[in-house]
Amino acid sequence: PMLLDELNRDGKLKKGDFKACSEKDFSAPFYRPSSPDCEVSASGVAANDMVYTTGPDDKWKVVTEGNYRLTLNIKSMTIDVKYLD
Repeated sequence: PMLLDELNRDGKLKKGDFKACSEKDFSAPFYRPSSPDCEVSASGVAANDMVYTTGPDDKWKVVTEGNYRLTLNIKSMTIDVKYLD
C-alpha cells in the first residue's frame, strides 16, 4: 500500500481537544502532541512535534474556535496549524 507523507485537513475547529487517526479503529495508534494540552490558537500551535502512539492519551487543545488548515507531516512527525478565519 502507498504511504502518505502528509495528512491535510481544512475545516472548522471548535474549542475542545483532538487527536488524529489514520484508520477507523479506536485501539489503533493516534497522532498526538508530544506533551499534554498543547494549545492550538489563531497564532498556530504551541509546539509542533507529535508522536504516533496508543498512549498516553494526550490531545491538542483548541482555545480559539475558527477555520484552520492542519498539516501532519508523517516523515518529520510535526504538525503545522494555520488559522484561516
